[in-house]
Amino acid sequence: MTEKEVTTPLVSVIVRTKDRPGLLKEALGSISEQTYRPLEVVLVNDGGCHLDGDVYTAILGEIPMHYVRHEQARGRSAALNAGAERASGIYLAFLDDDDIYCPAGIASLVEGCVKSGARAVYGQVLCRTLPAQGRQDEMESGVLGEPFSFGKLLFENYIATNALLVSKALEEETGPFDPAFEIFEDWDWIIRMACISEPRFVDAVVGVYRTFTSSTLTGKGGIELHRFYREKLLEKHLGKATGADFLDHVQRTVDKIVLEKDTKNHHLEAQTESLTEQVRIKTGWVRDRDDYIVTLQEAIAGLQEVIGQKDGHIEWLTTKNEAITAENKAITAENEAITAENEAIKKTLDEILSSRFWKITKPGRVLIKTVRKILPKKDNVR
Repeated sequence: MTEKEVTTPLVSVIVRTKDRPGLLKEALGSISEQTYRPLEVVLVNDGGCHLDGDVYTAILGEIPMHYVRHEQARGRSAALNAGAERASGIYLAFLDDDDIYCPAGIASLVEGCVKSGARAVYGQVLCRTLPAQGRQDEMESGVLGEPFSFGKLLFENYIATNALLVSKALEEETGPFDPAFEIFEDWDWIIRMACISEPRFVDAVVGVYRTFTSSTLTGKGGIELHRFYREKLLEKHLGKATGADFLDHVQRTVDKIVLEKDTKNHHLEAQTESLTEQVRIKTGWVRDRDDYIVTLQEAIAGLQEVIGQKDGHIEWLTTKNEAITAENKAITAENEAITAENEAIKKTLDEILSSRFWKITKPGRVLIKTVRKILPKKDNVR
Protein backbone atom coordinates (compact mmCIF):
# COMPACT_ATOMS: atom_id res chain seq x y z
CA MET A 1 0.00 0.00 0.00
CA THR A 2 1.52 3.35 -1.05
CA GLU A 3 1.76 6.43 1.17
CA LYS A 4 -0.96 8.09 -0.92
CA GLU A 5 -3.29 5.12 -0.34
CA VAL A 6 -2.68 5.45 3.42
CA THR A 7 -3.33 9.18 3.56
CA THR A 8 -6.18 9.16 1.03
CA PRO A 9 -7.91 5.80 1.40
CA LEU A 10 -11.01 4.96 -0.61
CA VAL A 11 -14.20 5.63 1.38
CA SER A 12 -17.35 3.72 0.49
CA VAL A 13 -20.52 5.61 1.42
CA ILE A 14 -23.44 3.22 1.94
CA VAL A 15 -26.72 4.99 1.16
CA ARG A 16 -29.98 3.22 1.96
CA THR A 17 -33.21 4.55 0.50
CA LYS A 18 -36.87 3.73 0.10
CA ASP A 19 -39.55 5.78 -1.69
CA ARG A 20 -37.88 9.17 -1.15
CA PRO A 21 -36.29 10.09 -4.50
CA GLY A 22 -36.36 13.83 -3.79
CA LEU A 23 -34.50 13.52 -0.50
CA LEU A 24 -32.13 11.00 -2.08
CA LYS A 25 -31.04 13.64 -4.59
CA GLU A 26 -30.13 15.96 -1.72
CA ALA A 27 -28.21 13.21 0.07
CA LEU A 28 -26.21 12.27 -3.06
CA GLY A 29 -25.70 15.94 -3.82
CA SER A 30 -24.03 16.39 -0.43
CA ILE A 31 -21.67 13.48 -1.28
CA SER A 32 -20.74 15.03 -4.63
CA GLU A 33 -19.87 18.27 -2.81
CA GLN A 34 -17.37 16.56 -0.49
CA THR A 35 -13.88 18.03 -0.48
CA TYR A 36 -12.48 14.54 0.05
CA ARG A 37 -11.55 12.04 -2.68
CA PRO A 38 -11.54 9.13 -3.54
CA LEU A 39 -15.13 8.13 -2.83
CA GLU A 40 -17.56 5.51 -4.05
CA VAL A 41 -21.30 5.19 -3.36
CA VAL A 42 -23.21 1.97 -2.74
CA LEU A 43 -26.88 2.82 -3.17
CA VAL A 44 -29.29 0.26 -1.68
CA ASN A 45 -32.96 0.58 -2.68
CA ASP A 46 -34.83 -1.53 -0.11
CA GLY A 47 -38.00 -2.37 -2.02
CA GLY A 48 -38.77 1.23 -2.89
CA CYS A 49 -39.99 2.94 -6.06
CA HIS A 50 -38.12 2.73 -9.36
CA LEU A 51 -35.03 4.94 -9.51
CA ASP A 52 -33.54 6.30 -12.71
CA GLY A 53 -29.84 5.46 -12.29
CA ASP A 54 -28.75 8.02 -14.88
CA VAL A 55 -30.21 10.84 -12.79
CA TYR A 56 -28.26 9.85 -9.68
CA THR A 57 -24.99 9.05 -11.43
CA ALA A 58 -25.22 12.50 -13.01
CA ILE A 59 -25.53 14.05 -9.55
CA LEU A 60 -22.43 12.17 -8.33
CA GLY A 61 -20.34 13.13 -11.36
CA GLU A 62 -16.99 11.32 -11.33
CA ILE A 63 -17.82 9.42 -8.11
CA PRO A 64 -18.67 5.79 -9.06
CA MET A 65 -21.99 4.37 -7.86
CA HIS A 66 -22.97 0.72 -7.31
CA TYR A 67 -26.69 0.13 -7.27
CA VAL A 68 -28.32 -2.65 -5.21
CA ARG A 69 -32.08 -3.15 -5.45
CA HIS A 70 -34.24 -5.34 -3.21
CA GLU A 71 -37.46 -6.21 -5.02
CA GLN A 72 -39.17 -6.60 -1.65
CA ALA A 73 -38.32 -4.59 1.47
CA ARG A 74 -35.98 -6.59 3.72
CA GLY A 75 -35.57 -4.05 6.51
CA ARG A 76 -33.09 -1.47 7.71
CA SER A 77 -30.40 -3.97 8.80
CA ALA A 78 -30.56 -5.94 5.56
CA ALA A 79 -30.09 -2.76 3.53
CA LEU A 80 -26.93 -1.82 5.47
CA ASN A 81 -25.56 -5.36 5.27
CA ALA A 82 -26.12 -5.45 1.49
CA GLY A 83 -24.27 -2.17 1.12
CA ALA A 84 -21.35 -3.31 3.27
CA GLU A 85 -21.02 -6.53 1.22
CA ARG A 86 -20.76 -4.53 -2.02
CA ALA A 87 -18.40 -1.86 -0.64
CA SER A 88 -14.73 -2.01 -1.63
CA GLY A 89 -13.37 0.95 0.32
CA ILE A 90 -10.84 0.85 3.15
CA TYR A 91 -13.35 2.82 5.22
CA LEU A 92 -17.14 2.70 5.33
CA ALA A 93 -19.47 5.65 5.90
CA PHE A 94 -23.25 5.49 6.26
CA LEU A 95 -25.83 7.95 4.96
CA ASP A 96 -29.61 7.54 4.94
CA ASP A 97 -31.54 9.25 2.15
CA ASP A 98 -32.96 11.92 4.49
CA ASP A 99 -29.56 12.95 5.90
CA ILE A 100 -26.76 15.02 4.36
CA TYR A 101 -23.04 15.63 4.84
CA CYS A 102 -21.31 18.94 5.38
CA PRO A 103 -18.84 19.63 2.53
CA ALA A 104 -15.77 18.82 4.68
CA GLY A 105 -17.52 16.10 6.72
CA ILE A 106 -15.82 12.99 5.33
CA ALA A 107 -12.45 14.77 5.11
CA SER A 108 -12.64 15.54 8.85
CA LEU A 109 -13.45 11.92 9.68
CA VAL A 110 -10.68 10.48 7.49
CA GLU A 111 -8.20 12.93 8.96
CA GLY A 112 -9.26 11.83 12.46
CA CYS A 113 -8.69 8.19 11.56
CA VAL A 114 -5.35 8.71 9.88
CA LYS A 115 -3.91 10.98 12.57
CA SER A 116 -5.07 8.89 15.55
CA GLY A 117 -4.66 5.48 13.98
CA ALA A 118 -8.18 4.64 15.22
CA ARG A 119 -10.24 2.01 13.46
CA ALA A 120 -13.40 4.06 13.88
CA VAL A 121 -14.19 7.72 14.46
CA TYR A 122 -17.34 9.78 14.76
CA GLY A 123 -18.14 13.49 14.78
CA GLN A 124 -21.10 15.70 15.53
CA VAL A 125 -24.26 16.28 13.50
CA LEU A 126 -26.80 19.07 13.52
CA CYS A 127 -30.24 17.70 14.32
CA ARG A 128 -33.15 19.07 12.33
CA THR A 129 -36.80 18.07 12.34
CA LEU A 130 -38.81 18.11 9.13
CA PRO A 131 -42.61 18.32 8.94
CA ALA A 132 -44.16 15.11 7.67
CA GLN A 133 -45.62 16.88 4.61
CA GLY A 134 -42.36 18.12 3.13
CA ARG A 135 -38.91 19.58 3.58
CA GLN A 136 -39.79 23.19 4.24
CA ASP A 137 -39.54 24.87 7.64
CA GLU A 138 -36.74 22.73 9.09
CA MET A 139 -36.41 23.18 12.84
CA GLU A 140 -33.05 23.01 14.61
CA SER A 141 -33.15 20.70 17.62
CA GLY A 142 -29.56 20.73 18.83
CA VAL A 143 -26.23 19.00 18.17
CA LEU A 144 -25.68 15.25 18.59
CA GLY A 145 -22.21 13.91 19.40
CA GLU A 146 -19.81 14.12 22.36
CA PRO A 147 -16.61 12.45 23.65
CA PHE A 148 -16.92 8.69 23.95
CA SER A 149 -18.32 7.01 27.06
CA PHE A 150 -19.15 3.31 26.78
CA GLY A 151 -21.38 3.39 29.84
CA LYS A 152 -23.44 6.23 28.43
CA LEU A 153 -23.65 4.50 25.03
CA LEU A 154 -25.38 1.53 26.68
CA PHE A 155 -28.26 3.78 27.75
CA GLU A 156 -28.19 6.63 25.19
CA ASN A 157 -27.20 6.57 21.54
CA TYR A 158 -25.33 9.81 20.87
CA ILE A 159 -23.53 8.60 17.71
CA ALA A 160 -25.45 9.23 14.50
CA THR A 161 -24.85 6.84 11.61
CA ASN A 162 -23.87 9.65 9.26
CA ALA A 163 -21.35 10.87 11.86
CA LEU A 164 -19.51 7.52 11.79
CA LEU A 165 -16.50 6.30 9.77
CA VAL A 166 -15.38 2.67 10.30
CA SER A 167 -12.62 0.64 8.74
CA LYS A 168 -13.86 -2.15 6.48
CA ALA A 169 -11.84 -4.60 8.57
CA LEU A 170 -13.55 -3.52 11.81
CA GLU A 171 -16.96 -3.76 10.15
CA GLU A 172 -16.24 -7.34 9.12
CA GLU A 173 -14.95 -8.19 12.59
CA THR A 174 -18.04 -6.69 14.25
CA GLY A 175 -20.37 -8.67 12.01
CA PRO A 176 -23.58 -7.74 10.22
CA PHE A 177 -26.32 -5.47 11.49
CA ASP A 178 -28.82 -7.53 13.47
CA PRO A 179 -32.09 -8.00 11.48
CA ALA A 180 -33.87 -8.83 14.75
CA PHE A 181 -33.97 -5.09 15.41
CA GLU A 182 -36.67 -3.30 13.44
CA ILE A 183 -35.27 -0.05 14.88
CA PHE A 184 -32.10 0.77 16.87
CA GLU A 185 -30.12 -1.62 14.62
CA ASP A 186 -27.38 1.02 14.30
CA TRP A 187 -27.24 1.54 18.08
CA ASP A 188 -26.88 -2.22 18.66
CA TRP A 189 -24.13 -2.45 16.01
CA ILE A 190 -22.18 0.54 17.40
CA ILE A 191 -22.21 -1.04 20.91
CA ARG A 192 -20.85 -4.30 19.46
CA MET A 193 -18.26 -2.42 17.43
CA ALA A 194 -17.17 -0.33 20.45
CA CYS A 195 -16.57 -3.55 22.44
CA ILE A 196 -13.92 -4.47 19.86
CA SER A 197 -12.35 -1.07 19.25
CA GLU A 198 -13.25 2.17 21.00
CA PRO A 199 -14.18 4.87 18.46
CA ARG A 200 -12.48 8.25 18.66
CA PHE A 201 -14.44 11.47 18.85
CA VAL A 202 -13.75 14.15 16.21
CA ASP A 203 -14.77 17.56 17.49
CA ALA A 204 -16.33 18.77 14.24
CA VAL A 205 -19.81 18.98 12.73
CA VAL A 206 -19.72 16.55 9.82
CA GLY A 207 -23.35 16.43 8.71
CA VAL A 208 -27.02 17.04 9.32
CA TYR A 209 -29.20 14.34 10.90
CA ARG A 210 -32.75 15.01 9.75
CA THR A 211 -35.87 13.39 11.11
CA PHE A 212 -39.52 13.74 10.27
CA THR A 213 -42.03 14.55 12.98
CA SER A 214 -43.02 10.87 12.77
CA SER A 215 -39.52 9.34 12.58
CA THR A 216 -37.98 6.70 14.85
CA LEU A 217 -36.13 9.37 16.77
CA THR A 218 -39.42 11.11 17.61
CA GLY A 219 -41.50 7.99 18.14
CA LYS A 220 -42.41 6.30 14.85
CA GLY A 221 -44.49 3.24 15.56
CA GLY A 222 -45.52 4.45 18.97
CA ILE A 223 -44.04 4.41 22.46
CA GLU A 224 -44.63 0.67 22.86
CA LEU A 225 -42.46 -0.16 19.83
CA HIS A 226 -39.64 1.97 21.18
CA ARG A 227 -39.95 0.47 24.64
CA PHE A 228 -39.89 -3.06 23.24
CA TYR A 229 -36.66 -2.56 21.29
CA ARG A 230 -34.97 -0.58 24.07
CA GLU A 231 -35.67 -3.48 26.43
CA LYS A 232 -34.37 -5.88 23.79
CA LEU A 233 -31.20 -3.83 23.43
CA LEU A 234 -30.59 -3.64 27.19
CA GLU A 235 -31.19 -7.36 27.64
CA LYS A 236 -28.64 -8.06 24.92
CA HIS A 237 -25.93 -5.77 26.31
CA LEU A 238 -26.79 -5.35 30.00
CA GLY A 239 -23.97 -7.63 31.11
CA LYS A 240 -21.46 -5.18 29.61
CA ALA A 241 -22.48 -2.41 32.04
CA THR A 242 -20.65 -1.87 35.34
CA GLY A 243 -22.03 -0.51 38.58
CA ALA A 244 -20.38 2.82 37.76
CA ASP A 245 -22.19 2.85 34.42
CA PHE A 246 -25.54 2.46 36.19
CA LEU A 247 -24.70 5.19 38.71
CA ASP A 248 -23.59 7.53 35.94
CA HIS A 249 -26.79 6.85 34.01
CA VAL A 250 -28.94 7.55 37.08
CA GLN A 251 -26.99 10.73 37.80
CA ARG A 252 -27.33 11.91 34.18
CA THR A 253 -31.06 11.19 34.31
CA VAL A 254 -31.46 13.18 37.54
CA ASP A 255 -29.33 16.02 36.17
CA LYS A 256 -31.40 16.03 32.99
CA ILE A 257 -34.65 16.22 34.95
CA VAL A 258 -33.30 19.03 37.13
CA LEU A 259 -31.95 20.85 34.08
CA GLU A 260 -35.26 20.47 32.25
CA LYS A 261 -37.13 21.78 35.28
CA ASP A 262 -34.69 24.68 35.65
CA THR A 263 -34.98 25.36 31.95
CA LYS A 264 -38.77 25.16 32.17
CA ASN A 265 -38.82 27.48 35.18
CA HIS A 266 -36.45 29.85 33.44
CA HIS A 267 -38.64 29.67 30.35
CA LEU A 268 -41.75 30.40 32.44
CA GLU A 269 -39.99 33.30 34.15
CA ALA A 270 -38.90 34.63 30.79
CA GLN A 271 -42.46 34.21 29.49
CA THR A 272 -43.82 36.01 32.57
CA GLU A 273 -41.34 38.86 32.10
CA SER A 274 -42.20 39.00 28.41
CA LEU A 275 -45.95 39.04 29.10
CA THR A 276 -45.47 41.68 31.82
CA GLU A 277 -43.50 43.82 29.39
CA GLN A 278 -46.18 43.31 26.74
CA VAL A 279 -48.87 44.35 29.24
CA ARG A 280 -46.82 47.43 30.15
CA ILE A 281 -46.33 48.34 26.50
CA LYS A 282 -49.97 47.69 25.60
CA THR A 283 -51.11 49.65 28.66
CA GLY A 284 -48.99 52.51 27.39
CA TRP A 285 -50.58 52.07 23.99
CA VAL A 286 -54.05 52.24 25.55
CA ARG A 287 -53.08 55.35 27.52
CA ASP A 288 -51.62 56.95 24.42
CA ARG A 289 -54.74 55.92 22.50
CA ASP A 290 -57.01 57.51 25.15
CA ASP A 291 -54.92 60.71 25.08
CA TYR A 292 -55.11 60.69 21.31
CA ILE A 293 -58.87 60.18 21.43
CA VAL A 294 -59.20 63.19 23.78
CA THR A 295 -57.03 65.24 21.42
CA LEU A 296 -59.14 64.15 18.47
CA GLN A 297 -62.34 64.98 20.34
CA GLU A 298 -61.00 68.46 21.16
CA ALA A 299 -59.96 68.94 17.55
CA ILE A 300 -63.40 67.77 16.38
CA ALA A 301 -65.10 70.20 18.80
CA GLY A 302 -62.92 73.03 17.47
CA LEU A 303 -63.74 72.06 13.91
CA GLN A 304 -67.44 71.93 14.75
CA GLU A 305 -67.20 75.44 16.24
CA VAL A 306 -65.45 76.72 13.13
CA ILE A 307 -68.04 74.96 10.99
CA GLY A 308 -70.80 76.62 13.07
CA GLN A 309 -69.18 80.01 12.55
CA LYS A 310 -68.85 79.32 8.86
CA ASP A 311 -72.48 78.19 8.71
CA GLY A 312 -73.55 81.47 10.40
CA HIS A 313 -71.47 83.51 7.98
CA ILE A 314 -72.87 81.55 5.05
CA GLU A 315 -76.40 82.18 6.36
CA TRP A 316 -75.67 85.93 6.67
CA LEU A 317 -74.19 85.99 3.17
CA THR A 318 -77.22 84.10 1.86
CA THR A 319 -79.60 86.64 3.49
CA LYS A 320 -77.55 89.56 2.18
CA ASN A 321 -77.42 87.98 -1.26
CA GLU A 322 -81.19 87.55 -1.22
CA ALA A 323 -81.62 91.23 -0.22
CA ILE A 324 -79.26 92.37 -2.97
CA THR A 325 -81.09 90.14 -5.42
CA ALA A 326 -84.42 91.71 -4.34
CA GLU A 327 -82.92 95.21 -4.60
CA ASN A 328 -81.55 94.35 -8.06
CA LYS A 329 -84.99 93.17 -9.07
CA ALA A 330 -86.52 96.48 -7.80
CA ILE A 331 -83.87 98.54 -9.63
CA THR A 332 -84.46 96.47 -12.74
CA ALA A 333 -88.21 97.09 -12.46
CA GLU A 334 -87.57 100.84 -11.90
CA ASN A 335 -85.22 100.93 -14.88
CA GLU A 336 -87.85 99.20 -16.95
CA ALA A 337 -90.43 101.83 -15.82
CA ILE A 338 -88.06 104.72 -16.62
CA THR A 339 -87.28 103.16 -19.97
CA ALA A 340 -90.98 102.82 -20.67
CA GLU A 341 -91.56 106.44 -19.58
CA ASN A 342 -88.68 107.62 -21.80
CA GLU A 343 -90.13 105.70 -24.66
CA ALA A 344 -93.47 107.36 -24.06
CA ILE A 345 -91.86 110.85 -23.91
CA LYS A 346 -89.87 110.13 -27.03
CA LYS A 347 -92.98 108.98 -28.75
CA THR A 348 -94.81 112.13 -27.69
CA LEU A 349 -91.91 114.32 -28.88
CA ASP A 350 -91.80 112.48 -32.14
CA GLU A 351 -95.50 113.09 -32.53
CA ILE A 352 -95.11 116.79 -31.69
CA LEU A 353 -92.13 117.27 -33.98
CA SER A 354 -93.86 115.58 -36.80
CA SER A 355 -97.16 117.49 -36.25
CA ARG A 356 -98.39 120.29 -38.59
CA PHE A 357 -98.64 122.80 -35.74
CA TRP A 358 -94.96 122.39 -34.91
CA LYS A 359 -93.98 122.98 -38.49
CA ILE A 360 -96.21 126.19 -38.83
CA THR A 361 -94.85 127.73 -35.64
CA LYS A 362 -91.20 127.10 -36.52
CA PRO A 363 -90.55 130.75 -37.81
CA GLY A 364 -91.86 132.16 -34.57
CA ARG A 365 -89.58 129.94 -32.52
CA VAL A 366 -86.60 131.00 -34.63
CA LEU A 367 -87.51 134.74 -34.16
CA ILE A 368 -87.80 134.31 -30.41
CA LYS A 369 -84.40 132.62 -30.25
CA THR A 370 -82.85 135.46 -32.33
CA VAL A 371 -84.37 138.21 -30.14
CA ARG A 372 -83.02 136.51 -27.05
CA LYS A 373 -79.55 136.59 -28.45
CA ILE A 374 -79.85 140.36 -29.34
CA LEU A 375 -81.50 141.60 -26.17
CA PRO A 376 -79.29 141.93 -23.09
CA LYS A 377 -79.82 139.62 -20.18
CA LYS A 378 -81.58 140.92 -17.11
CA ASP A 379 -78.45 140.59 -15.04
CA ASN A 380 -76.64 143.17 -17.30
CA VAL A 381 -79.50 145.83 -17.06
CA ARG A 382 -78.71 148.76 -14.66
